[in-house]
Amino acid sequence: MFHITRREDADQKIASCLYQNGVPFNIERSPSWADLVHAINTAPKGYKSPNYEKVRTSLLDKEQIKVQQALTTLMQDWSTHGVSIISDGWSNLRNEALVNVMAVSGGRAIFISAYEVSAVEKNTANIAELLFKAIDYVGPSMWCKLLRCNR
Repeated sequence: MFHITRREDADQKIASCLYQNGVPFNIERSPSWADLVHAINTAPKGYKSPNYEKVRTSLLDKEQIKVQQALTTLMQDWSTHGVSIISDGWSNLRNEALVNVMAVSGGRAIFISAYEVSAVEKNTANIAELLFKAIDYVGPSMWCKLLRCNR
């Protein structure tokens, strides 16, 4: 049985780490958080976390490969379902105007790009230029519709 004070101590150390590093509380709802806790619980006794260098190099490289493989799998479905290019505008905390562009196919979205457009006139030609870049990215024969949120 897990000793209550040890559990409380572990809980407090986790919470303290989150607070000290500005990690958003919603990480606790993430499936990857549950995976992390499970991995630590099942790791060999005496497990030490990877060091700074390993996290920022080889482990990051491996994660990038995993993400790219997942994106490639999603993008292979584009020829079956077609692609909707979705764009919206918003402002960040510094009040800079941004345009966000995503590709959606088969109910799954992929972030394509974001552009800081504070110094750009928001006219049809300039917005179209950004959307044409997205069409080029997904492939002109793949896209089937364009959705734009105008604010």
